Amino acid sequence: MDGAKPLAFDRAVDYYDKTRALSSTTMDKLVPLIRSEVGDGPCLEIGVGTGRIALPLQAAGTEMVGLDLSQPMLRRLVHNAGDRHPFPLVSADAGALPFGDDSLTAALAVHVLHLIPEWRRTLAELVRVTRPSGAIVIDLGRPTRGPYSDLLAEFAAAAKIPDKHRGINDTDELDEAMSEVGASLTQTEVIEEVRSATYARTIGALEAGTYSITWAADEATRRAAAEHARRWARERYGPLEGRYDYKLEVAPRSYRLPPRF
Repeated sequence: MDGAKPLAFDRAVDYYDKTRALSSTTMDKLVPLIRSEVGDGPCLEIGVGTGRIALPLQAAGTEMVGLDLSQPMLRRLVHNAGDRHPFPLVSADAGALPFGDDSLTAALAVHVLHLIPEWRRTLAELVRVTRPSGAIVIDLGRPTRGPYSDLLAEFAAAAKIPDKHRGINDTDELDEAMSEVGASLTQTEVIEEVRSATYARTIGALEAGTYSITWAADEATRRAAAEHARRWARERYGPLEGRYDYKLEVAPRSYRLPPRF
């Protein structure tokens, strides 16, 4: 797999909605929060995927435009919208947006920039297509701490793959990059979900390649790494059917572009 390219989610289309869904409680907080920044649109979401964020935003009154590398994900979005195109959809690279300068009132990037090695180019494109004084809302995603993080580290070491994503993972770095283009940070928020899993299920998901960070390893390598992780987890935690709690954090950051004088 080429680590210099953004990651398309074609292979995840059949399980994405099940494994990446946010609770209704989280969505009830997140959608108004984003709408308070992006307004009525038109708002572009890059990495729109199956419409997890864009469809509820549109239902709340924001005019949306969706872009994704993966055509299978976009087809699933259409299916999720009742087998109709709910808003304009484009299959393209976020580093070369097929939109004119200042053509959109806002932009949204949720859990996507960590997948793009040349994320600065993508940021530059988002700034280019967003009108002066427009909002760009970004959520990099936050690492899941605790047993999941430890299991991933053991698995990744055994599989000889990175345990960090290929794009940007640090909010301080993001803030600095946005400041360089004159954008000001106007809002930050952290919405937490407490979830529960078993060690066996987590390792099984790593072995199956459910998480994109594992896609750098082939099936045989994942299987061997999972066996290592199971041995390690039994010694560390005991029976693999034991449960642990973890926090899933959704943390959008809103930036306002400078006005044009």
